[in-house]
Amino acid sequence: MASHRAAGSAPELGPYAPAFTATCYPPSPRHLAAARRFALRTAHEWGLAAVADAAVCVVSELMANAIAAVSPAPGGAPEPPGAVWLSLARPRDGLLCVVHDPATSGGPAPSRPGPGEESGRGLLIVAALSEEWGWHRDQGTTVWARIRCP
Repeated sequence: MASHRAAGSAPELGPYAPAFTATCYPPSPRHLAAARRFALRTAHEWGLAAVADAAVCVVSELMANAIAAVSPAPGGAPEPPGAVWLSLARPRDGLLCVVHDPATSGGPAPSRPGPGEESGRGLLIVAALSEEWGWHRDQGTTVWARIRCP
């Protein structure tokens, strides 16, 4: 299972990241499929077919959490408007998935849902599929996960 870094931590890319790409989406669930396709295509283009499925799952969970974070709660005020950014980087040993949203409150927190609960497993999935993950706040919330190549 992945290690988790506390709030304020940032991923280490090493001396350089040989490849980097980013895109942004409006904060709406209807854009999750496009984010998954972006991750899948990028993983294959970078020769990372071995981790492509894991990348798609991690991106899907991180994007869904980011979209939920900026969506208004029932009866609550929405977070500041803005795009949800998805960045992928290729450090030497795998794939780094980074999602940034404009939410300024709260932060990701793994939960322990019961067997009958329908949600709450996203960060557990991210932890299971990644070597490490973490988050920090800087003009919004950034959550990242590093997937190691086999």
